[in-house]
Amino acid sequence: MGKKLNGNVSTWPVKIFEPIENANFPKLLDDIVDDLSLDQYYGYRICLEVMSGYLDPDLQKLQIGPIVHSRWLTLACRIIRFYSSTKQLSESLVQLTNCCLKISFPTWLNIKKENTITDGAKNFLKLIESVCQFPADKVRHISRKVLQRNAYFAHSENVIRGMLTEYDENIRRRAVDKILELRSEASATTDMESSILESNRNDVVDNLRFQRSM
Repeated sequence: MGKKLNGNVSTWPVKIFEPIENANFPKLLDDIVDDLSLDQYYGYRICLEVMSGYLDPDLQKLQIGPIVHSRWLTLACRIIRFYSSTKQLSESLVQLTNCCLKISFPTWLNIKKENTITDGAKNFLKLIESVCQFPADKVRHISRKVLQRNAYFAHSENVIRGMLTEYDENIRRRAVDKILELRSEASATTDMESSILESNRNDVVDNLRFQRSM
């Protein structure tokens, strides 16, 4: 299948394909859409159209960049486009397309919508939820290992930073109370204890717990 994903995408015929539903797929405002790169715009549109079950003729004629290992976005676009042009779908192709529509692109677009450092923990939580809700055990297992290695925004300081900007006043108050509590503890902590606590904060990656929710 990897070899088939190469080539001129605009020449691929479009077959009748089964729509892939995702009620949680992010919808972008026009000003955000206007700010998307060509690959991002193509990915956003093709996701919406594969979810609807119809590929617009003008999108069919658009070309996608070549497969490059450092640019997964073009690969994801090609996978979804290949799904729309393949008559006999393999289990792997269906699973990869679902990954793109339910994990990869929603995460990318959520970050485009909410792209400040205070949104980091919330976006990471949405990514965890997408992974935990994915039906395939193998995909969840692989994704969780990657999340464990890239859990910067799961660090407590980033969670508190995000809480400080929440709309709910109760959440903001909890964040402030936690900061005051930690400052009080820090003032009574020796330099050696502070060094130990600072080294232990890196262990948060090992403490992530995943729970599948359907």
